[in-house]
Amino acid sequence: MARPTPQPPASTTMFETPAMQRIIRLYPSLSRAQQHIADHVLHHVFDVATASIEELAQATGVSVATANRFARTIGHEGYPEFRADLLQTFKAALEPVEKLRARQTGALAHDTLATVMAQSADNLEATARMLSAHTCEQLVRALRQAERVYIVGFGGSAFLASSALHHLDPHCRNAHLIGGEGGGEQAVRRMNKLRAKDLVLGISFPRYSADTVRLIDFAQQRGALVAALTDGPASPLVGFAQHVLYVKADSTLLSHSNVAALAVIEGLGVALAQEHPDALAQARDLTGQLMPYLYFERATAPRARSAARAKRKP
Repeated sequence: MARPTPQPPASTTMFETPAMQRIIRLYPSLSRAQQHIADHVLHHVFDVATASIEELAQATGVSVATANRFARTIGHEGYPEFRADLLQTFKAALEPVEKLRARQTGALAHDTLATVMAQSADNLEATARMLSAHTCEQLVRALRQAERVYIVGFGGSAFLASSALHHLDPHCRNAHLIGGEGGGEQAVRRMNKLRAKDLVLGISFPRYSADTVRLIDFAQQRGALVAALTDGPASPLVGFAQHVLYVKADSTLLSHSNVAALAVIEGLGVALAQEHPDALAQARDLTGQLMPYLYFERATAPRARSAARAKRKP
């Protein structure tokens, strides 16, 4: 009796890629030995992507020839092509590792800092050139008019989402940060009352968060307006969003740089503040409320301060 088609772990979106879907689709037609290999691939895909054909054969208890036939059966010329296809699945995830491997040159810390700062400056300049005046105006207007604004960011973009809440909340009617405690399940609970007059801002950069993509999809299905802050047209957020701001996020060593994204988020907050009809009164009121929490040095004559410092010196 034929074995049923296996169901890979539902939480892993890597199984939605063409390579994995092809294995699942062809699974019933594979020989028993090839199904054994397929089971191993589906449950240990990262190990297989980084293993030689001999290591795969040993791990699955089949011959090298059988492993090679498996690769050809599922549409590849041989095992090297099959492994290369798998590696594409992990390209974004492995990129920082490969960057580190390539840059293990013993560079001085000062040189590394200078390189990162130069690249950040380039990212800022390129992002400024990419900004669409029409998109900026439309997004700021949508943020201002939305009944509620939900900001979604997980993983490496979680602190960007937190920064967005900090900058946008004073100028939006009702802003919420989605993420942090509880993961995707609690996020859906918080977003369950989404309506057409709400806006969901998704923030994600390589490595893209599967939870962010799912929640943006959920927001679109609920009829909410969707906006995205991401790195390019190939981002999985783009297909769900009505408003997209692109940010250049290249990094010499990391998966991406956050510098330009932070600048855009800060810019959105300033743009909202400028368009708010009561911006000046609002800023004055907020400053007054913050006064008790700010540090102010006691007013002392310059000569008295100098004398006090001199006494403290040994």
